[in-house]
Amino acid sequence: MFLTILLSAFVARAGEPTLKTYTYKKLPGQTNGLEADVHQLADEAVKPVILFIHGGALMGGDRKLNPRPGSLLMAMVEGGYTVVSIDYRLAPNVKLPTIIEDLCDAYHWVRKSGPSLFHIDPDQVFVMARHDDEHLRRTRVLLEDFRSHAGTREEIRHRW
Repeated sequence: MFLTILLSAFVARAGEPTLKTYTYKKLPGQTNGLEADVHQLADEAVKPVILFIHGGALMGGDRKLNPRPGSLLMAMVEGGYTVVSIDYRLAPNVKLPTIIEDLCDAYHWVRKSGPSLFHIDPDQVFVMARHDDEHLRRTRVLLEDFRSHAGTREEIRHRW
């Protein structure tokens, strides 16, 4: 009985929001990679996924989202979506092509690893960004290229 009570304190009940953090990209020469927070309801249903790109003009911000009641995050999760909020390397430490590469790597990771790690439908990946930045609008077009499997890293660097 005690064990059951103890375990129930640590296991989310079905239908409750959960948060898990994953490393989606290892960086050469660094101990920490780029991380993604996965927010979803605690059930086994296959869900569409929203890849969330934080704001900050590509120079600030992070993946952390507040799961308070009534927030956009909770509306998306309670609406049946899995939300994957990612970190990416920031300017001026890296140039724009590197940032775009991180975003594309996150997209590929969600499509490849998401079905087994957090039960998403890889054919229902939606990209959402917090700010209205020209670079991110161009990134969305670039991600559509990846969705149709038309784009190599060399082509990405050439476009930017």
